[in-house]
Amino acid sequence: QKLDVLIPVDIKVFPPSKALRTRHVIKDHHHYYLLFNEEKAAIKVEISTAISGERFLFNPYSGTTLSLNEKTTLQLAGHQALVMVIHENNSLATAFNRTVAWQLPLNLKANEALLIFSVCDSNYLDYATSLIRSADIFSPGFQFLLHVVNPSEDDKERLQQLQSVLTATRLSVSFESTNLSNLNQDQQRTYYACARFLRLAELLPVIDVPVLCLDADSLIVNPIDFNFSNKPHAQICLVRRDLHAEVPESLAVANGSIWLTPANRVQNLIKKVAKDINETFVNGSASWCLDQIIMGRQIKNPAHKVHSFNINKKYADWDFHDLSIIWAGKGARKHRDMRFYLLQRMLSDKTDSQNHAKKVYSDISDNFTENRKVYEKLNKVATLVLPSTIDSDIIKSPTNIIRWTQNAVQKSSWNERVELISSFIMPGSSVLDVGAGNMTLASYLSKDSEYTALDTVKSSHSTILVDFNKYEIPKLNKIYDVAVCS
Repeated sequence: QKLDVLIPVDIKVFPPSKALRTRHVIKDHHHYYLLFNEEKAAIKVEISTAISGERFLFNPYSGTTLSLNEKTTLQLAGHQALVMVIHENNSLATAFNRTVAWQLPLNLKANEALLIFSVCDSNYLDYATSLIRSADIFSPGFQFLLHVVNPSEDDKERLQQLQSVLTATRLSVSFESTNLSNLNQDQQRTYYACARFLRLAELLPVIDVPVLCLDADSLIVNPIDFNFSNKPHAQICLVRRDLHAEVPESLAVANGSIWLTPANRVQNLIKKVAKDINETFVNGSASWCLDQIIMGRQIKNPAHKVHSFNINKKYADWDFHDLSIIWAGKGARKHRDMRFYLLQRMLSDKTDSQNHAKKVYSDISDNFTENRKVYEKLNKVATLVLPSTIDSDIIKSPTNIIRWTQNAVQKSSWNERVELISSFIMPGSSVLDVGAGNMTLASYLSKDSEYTALDTVKSSHSTILVDFNKYEIPKLNKIYDVAVCS
């Protein structure tokens, strides 16, 4: 007992077990506890350590990694070995009371091909949830890790509910509690941008999986094809503006889409980025673009010997092309571009955002004839997400808006019938086309005819909107010579 007072107990095991052999190895602030059951019978023990920090369990037999709580109960089969890894708290933990915990633990499969990773605070959680759902629809089957800075209890409940509705994406959530009250507004915003590197420095040594790190206000719009670079020896891929011209430090790189391998050199680079960020916040000199400045410096530092190249443009697309994989909604562009705006809100887990997207989508769907690929994406999301989740007039009505919107932008398969009907209409007639669709009838009428389209979706700006399944009566300001309903 006196010895325990003088020297803190490194590891405590309850109940005591003579079968458990332990070894403690320290490397670069990471503590590795090698645990081995020397007997044939299985043992179950609770393990606590003098070192505090985030901890993981690595199974050398299966290659799987599992996040652990502070007090850990482990079961070891006879003659089984496990490795517990603890990342020791850094200076931010002291200066800002930064602590990290798991809400939905990470559970990586052996030979996992990719971990999709993003960081946000409460204000950007709306975007992050849409990003997660975009992965689930357009590139399913991956593990997605979201790290949230200072989440509320409502935020945690929201993410728990989100996990339950995902069909093919495995969601993990970690969060940190960090006291940012001594930072000004600009510095707090800077911290949120830098948090990805602090978290990556903690994760890379223990996950052994390539990572695609994305801004929370991005969207995945096509399947991830792993074509991040045409350089087979690439270790880090991101947007680099410094390769062919001199640019300011703050613009040398963009961190919105980064693909990186867990190679030792990459780990050391990210560790140095996190260390520099850490020290800058502790000494009070942090300012906007800090993450880009520090990342740019370390990318160019030859001491790291890291193979860094430009990421394929389809993984960092600010112009929202049809065949891109990642739409980057950085800045005001996510509000200005209707394609991104609609898709992000359709993918939201909030009913009011989905309802708003549904209304706008119905009102302007005729514009999508000019961009078929975008229409297909929106229609896919509308079909998979909206009917099953929103409480709206569209769902209460038997009218299938999605189907009729699709018909309104596609070439008709009943042109012969429409042409036959038009042969019965006298030239110069005023014609009301009920259920006009893509207004094929208008192309068969004489030039002196007056044509009016009436439908539940807009095929043109002049279309009169009405839904008979809601018992709506259209407001017509004249009597027509002919009404067509076919």
